Amino acid sequence: MTDLSPKLLEPAGLLARGKAMWQALTDTYELDAATAVLAAEACRIADRLERMNGILRGRSKEWITFEAKEDGSGIDVIVDNALSEARQQQLALNQILKTLGVGKLDTPRQQKGGGLINELAERAAAREAAARLAETAT
Repeated sequence: MTDLSPKLLEPAGLLARGKAMWQALTDTYELDAATAVLAAEACRIADRLERMNGILRGRSKEWITFEAKEDGSGIDVIVDNALSEARQQQLALNQILKTLGVGKLDTPRQQKGGGLINELAERAAAREAAARLAETAT
């Protein structure tokens, strides 16, 4: 597979969370067309989750409404599916990241020395070193 420029593959319309994720992924990995599609979807989901979090934390009241009963006996509380949808989006993001091989945080940060971004950088450096070694062996 041919690695393509991250600028050519960068999805349009990403918000802050999605852009940060795209930058971290493309700084660490060389994406081919197929993995770029998955990475783009992960970034879009990250943006959706950020917006849903705002709704659920109260920056927006879109997810809950109150309606007075017609007979005046009380108020009905109506909750939409924002929380359920957020959970579904989290599962989808988790699956995509697993497919890409991203996000294995099996040891605490202080023991590994820097968290996910450093782990990704270490993996990329190891792949590059292996490729250089293979080139010199031929």
